[in-house]
Amino acid sequence: MVPKAQTTTEKYAMRGEKVTLREITQRVKKNLAKVDTADKVTAPGTWAGLRPTFVKLFDVFGVLARGVIHILRYTIGLAFVLGGALGMAGMVIAYSVVLLSDKVLFPQDAQVALDTMLGSGLGMVAILSSFVMMIVPLQVLVIIGASMLGKRNYFSVKKAVSLAVVWIVAVIVAFTASALQLEQVMQKLNPEGFTKGQYEFQINVDDHGITLDTGNGSEPRILLGNTVAIYEGYSFGAESTVVTLANMGLTGSLKGEIRHMENLIELDLSYNDFTGLPAEVGQLQNLESLNLSYNQLTGLPQELGNLQNLSVLDLRGNDVSEYDLNIIRAQLPDSVVIYID
Repeated sequence: MVPKAQTTTEKYAMRGEKVTLREITQRVKKNLAKVDTADKVTAPGTWAGLRPTFVKLFDVFGVLARGVIHILRYTIGLAFVLGGALGMAGMVIAYSVVLLSDKVLFPQDAQVALDTMLGSGLGMVAILSSFVMMIVPLQVLVIIGASMLGKRNYFSVKKAVSLAVVWIVAVIVAFTASALQLEQVMQKLNPEGFTKGQYEFQINVDDHGITLDTGNGSEPRILLGNTVAIYEGYSFGAESTVVTLANMGLTGSLKGEIRHMENLIELDLSYNDFTGLPAEVGQLQNLESLNLSYNQLTGLPQELGNLQNLSVLDLRGNDVSEYDLNIIRAQLPDSVVIYID
């Protein structure tokens, strides 16, 4: 029959208490004390229930983290060991081929350079020191991988210092010996253009290009002169005696404008994908060496028989028909050396 106490005033009146600020303050303090007591009693019980769950959860995370770290350590260590070992094996094979093989599959310029290096003591020092320079980092890679797999450090201060000193000395010797041998290699590659320690070369911009001539021991001088575009993007001075386009990945055929290079003595088109040769090459009456090796040639223009000054014709690595070859051979001088497979 009594209405429910809803307001603060009604609740105080229900208990027979006065509605004063002091009474309200005391009531709030009592309620806060009850809450603190309840929290202090409840909190330990709650944490005691949750703690085993968190412990198990972190144990699982720890096992997973250790597993991932172990997998990464073994994977990276194995990769380092295999990479270093295979790298050292590849280096031994590559240098064995360079030192022991006939190098017939190498580009002609590479053959000349390697033969020059191997023919001198300084060149051998450059080659061997370069081998040491590249093998030491691979050895370090193997040691790091083995340390990761074996869970122990196979490096020592003495070993690390020794490898560092050997590598630094090898780098210095390799670059010094190579630099000292460079002049002899360049002279072998182009004996006509190398005179008194200076190398003759030219820079062609377009069909009316600029030639930079530093040959014959004279001071560098810029010559304006005509150039001949014998292939798309490749022009040479009209008075050039040597043209080398070896190992450029060129296809198709040269342009017929090559006939304007009347002073040409040597033409090297080896290691490309040429499928034909312009008949105008037969007009190069001063041509002595024609290297067409390792292209895609299946036929030759009969005009090559007009090259009466030709002394070397290299046709290895092509599929030239015997019929074309016999026609050209019959017209050429008997002294011509023809290389075929």
